[in-house]
Amino acid sequence: MKLRIDDEFREICHQILRGVAAGRIVDSDDIYQSPNFCGGWDENEGRFGFSFYAPDGGDYIFSFSLEDARSVAEGGVINPQLEYWKQAPDW
Repeated sequence: MKLRIDDEFREICHQILRGVAAGRIVDSDDIYQSPNFCGGWDENEGRFGFSFYAPDGGDYIFSFSLEDARSVAEGGVINPQLEYWKQAPDW
């Protein structure tokens, strides 16, 4: 499965950049939430860690850098490696 960069994810990246600009980058695993994404900054990894709730019911995890967030917010794309966190209940 490949992450589709859509308006929902772009808005999260805009939120990240607004937070960084305001000096608010907090170690948290769920500070950014939307219908299909949940995640936050991982101080130990120095990256953002997110869950993606896929249409098939699966839950994938992935991470990306601040530079990746900036690229997405500016209209670019990233291709993070998605890993299963939880499978859909009917699998």
